[in-house]
Amino acid sequence: MDVRNTRGADIGSDHHMIMGVLRIKVQKVKRRMANRKKYNLGKLGNSECQRILKVQLREEASSLRYKVPEAVEEKWERIKTAFKDICENTLGLENNTKKE
Repeated sequence: MDVRNTRGADIGSDHHMIMGVLRIKVQKVKRRMANRKKYNLGKLGNSECQRILKVQLREEASSLRYKVPEAVEEKWERIKTAFKDICENTLGLENNTKKE
């Protein structure tokens, strides 16, 4: 670290500007996506599967709409779990095989 006191412009103050050069090393943070579920989106090419997914999502959305008012976080958790369950049952999970 290189620090210097610079005397300069007279502005009626007893303070002096200090300039410094700081050298740091930055490392890349590695983040792992542990147990991330991927849905088999290839099934959406089938029109029958699309129709089933749409119907189930609409039914679940309409049932969630008329529930007792609740906090935003609780409502988000209900929507998220409903969406995950429907997608997992309708589309299924994709195989997580690594390419070599």
